[in-house]
Amino acid sequence: MHEISFALGRVPNPGNTNHSPDSLYVDNYPNESKKQDALSYTKPFSFAIPLGNNEGSNNVIWLTTMRNESIDYLEEEKKNIRIHYDCFDNNVHQIYIMLFGHTDRHLKQIQKVKVHPDYPK
Repeated sequence: MHEISFALGRVPNPGNTNHSPDSLYVDNYPNESKKQDALSYTKPFSFAIPLGNNEGSNNVIWLTTMRNESIDYLEEEKKNIRIHYDCFDNNVHQIYIMLFGHTDRHLKQIQKVKVHPDYPK
């Protein structure tokens, strides 16, 4: 969500020709067909390890609140969100595609863990 706020805070750039097509974000987003190793991706740092900034009991409330605010924003916004870019030339529409893919991948990981025979019943 920080990336979206950052991009919306920048001056709109309708003439940007450096951006990638949406298909790059839809077709090439990491999924469960290829195992991801977040820690090797972030080396030499370990910022992929949760730092405990949010209490576990608040996770569902936090996620639901952010999701609902995001949906409300998209339903109410009439301006073109494709002309607002982050510093990597992703527009807001593409950032939402990445967030959806990221969330979807984690939900599938959770489902996979829950059906494992060793998962507590």
